Amino acid sequence: MLSKVSIKIRLSVAFALLVGLSAILGSVAFQSVDTLATVTGRLYKHPFTVTNALAAANGTQQVTAAIGNVARAMDETGRNATDVLSGVEALGRQANMLDRKIDGFLQKIRV
Repeated sequence: MLSKVSIKIRLSVAFALLVGLSAILGSVAFQSVDTLATVTGRLYKHPFTVTNALAAANGTQQVTAAIGNVARAMDETGRNATDVLSGVEALGRQANMLDRKIDGFLQKIRV
């Protein structure tokens, strides 16, 4: 079934999937930042701030690590998307060149 779909379309769909993945990772990062803001707000307002700060610091470090992981994943996704786009453009140029060569070959055969 996929063999009937052109390479350009397949690569374009793959690029769109990578963009979608970037959007999902961005959403996860936004939620992690929101969680961090909520925890920070609770620490600030709680009467036992010092006692609870030690307990929450562990959770904050985990959220910070998760945000770092998401940022790294988004960077990698961006680089991969750029690579895929470059590949799509190169394949498009090669497909056009191949079309011209096939047309020239067919014209020579017909003559």
